[in-house]
Amino acid sequence: MSGRVFQRSWFYRILLMLLMLSMVAVSCSAPPATDEAAEPAQEAETVEEEEAVAPAEEDVTASDEPVELTITTWTSDETQLGIFNEIAEEYKIDHPNVSVSFTSIPFGDYVSKVTIQLAGSDPPDAGWIVDSTAPTFINAGVLVDLGPTLESFPGYDLTDFADGPMKLWTRDDAVYGVPFSTSPYIIYYNRDLFAEAGMDTPDVLLANGEWTWDALREASKAISDATASTVYGFQSFGGDIFGSRLWQTMGPLMKAFGGQAWNDEGTQCTINSPEAVAAFEFMHAMTFEDGSAVPPGEIGDFFAGNAGMTIAMIGRTSLLADAAFEWDVISLPSGPAGYNPIVGQAAFVVFKTGQHSDVAADFIAFMTTSENVEKYSLYFPPARRSIIYSEDFLHSNSLVTPESMELAIANSIESGTVEVVHPEYPKIDLAAHGEIDKIWQPDADIQVILDAACDAIQPFMLP
Repeated sequence: MSGRVFQRSWFYRILLMLLMLSMVAVSCSAPPATDEAAEPAQEAETVEEEEAVAPAEEDVTASDEPVELTITTWTSDETQLGIFNEIAEEYKIDHPNVSVSFTSIPFGDYVSKVTIQLAGSDPPDAGWIVDSTAPTFINAGVLVDLGPTLESFPGYDLTDFADGPMKLWTRDDAVYGVPFSTSPYIIYYNRDLFAEAGMDTPDVLLANGEWTWDALREASKAISDATASTVYGFQSFGGDIFGSRLWQTMGPLMKAFGGQAWNDEGTQCTINSPEAVAAFEFMHAMTFEDGSAVPPGEIGDFFAGNAGMTIAMIGRTSLLADAAFEWDVISLPSGPAGYNPIVGQAAFVVFKTGQHSDVAADFIAFMTTSENVEKYSLYFPPARRSIIYSEDFLHSNSLVTPESMELAIANSIESGTVEVVHPEYPKIDLAAHGEIDKIWQPDADIQVILDAACDAIQPFMLP
C-alpha cells in the first residue's frame, strides 16, 4: 500500500476519535511541566501491520541535501522556543544542511490539527504528544520506532530514563516516544493552616514514615474544624472532582488503595473492585462525613489560601509567588497498597508520514541527550535520573526548596508511573460519568453505583 493511501486510510478511521478527545476531557495546558498534565487516553483503531509500514526513505543525515524539519509543539512561550531554537542551531553545526522550525499549535486544537496535517500533503516530521494520546498514535502505527537511533546515538544512555516514565512509550524493544516532560501529581499544603490546627506537616509525617492518606484525612478534618469550616481541609485536583477532573484525583487515590478503573490490558473494567470502591468510599467520607473535602457546589481555592491541601503539579507554584501564607509541596501519600506516585507526561515523537523521518529521529535523539534536556528542565521536569537528582535541577525552582524538590518531584518521577490509559477513553469517560456522578450525594450506595458504572464501561473495553 502506498504511503499516501495509508495516510488516508488511517486518517479517516481515527480523525473522529481524535476530535472526540479534544472535546471530551482535556486537562492539559501548555506546557505540561508548567501546568496540568495528562488524562487517560482516547480512542484508537489498530492498523494492520502491513498498512502501518511507510515507504523506506533515503538516509540523508550525512548528506548535503537540504532538509527542513518541522516539529509541532503546543508551547508559544518565547523563552522555551528560544531554548529549542538554540539546540537546533547547535545541531546545525554538524548538520549544516538541516534546518528546524518549531510550529506552535494551541493545546485545545493540537490533536485535531496535527491529525489533519498528517493526512495532508505536507505533514510535520516530528512533534509532541501527550500521554493520553499515546495509545492512539502507537496503535495506529504512525510513529517511528526511535529505539535503533537512540541506542546508536553517541553517549545517549537510554538507561538513564526512569523505568516507570518510559513504560508508556515502549512496546517490547521499540521506543515510540521520548518523554521530555514528566510532571508528578503532588500535594500542596498550607503550613499556616497546619500550625493553626496543631497538626504535624506532611514533611514531618513523611520523615516519620507516617505520610498516608489516612494522615491526610485526619489533617484535613483538623484544619476544617480549627477554622470553623470556613476553610476546607482538602481540595481535589483543579477543584473539580465532580466534573472533568474526576480521574486526576480518583486515579491516584484508587492506585494508593490498590485499584484502578480498568486492568493494565484495557480488557476488563475494575472500577467496582473492592480496592476501587474503598478509594471512592474514602473520598466520599471526607466530603460528607468529615466535611473536610470541598463538596459539590462549593468552591475551595488552595492558591487563595482557602484550603489546607490540594493535588496539583509543580507548575502551579507560579500561582503562589505572592502568597500571603507559608506553603510547601510533598509527594502523594502512601495508601493500603503502598506508595504509588503518578506522573503526567508529554513526549517527542517522529511521524512516519513525514518527509524526513530518519533525520527527524536523529534530531530528536540530539534534542533529548542529557546535556540538552538539562537546558529546558526548568520548564519541563525530565525523566532522566542524572538530571532530576542534579544540584542544578533541585535548585531550579526559586519557590521550592531543594529538599522539597527531591521529595516531591525527583522521587516521584523515579518511582512514578503514568496513570493507566485506554484507547477508548472518550466513550469510557462519557459512559462512566453518567453513573459515577451519582456518588456525590450523602446517601450514595457506592458499590451499587460502581457496579452500574462497570456495566456501562465494559462494552468499550478491548476484546
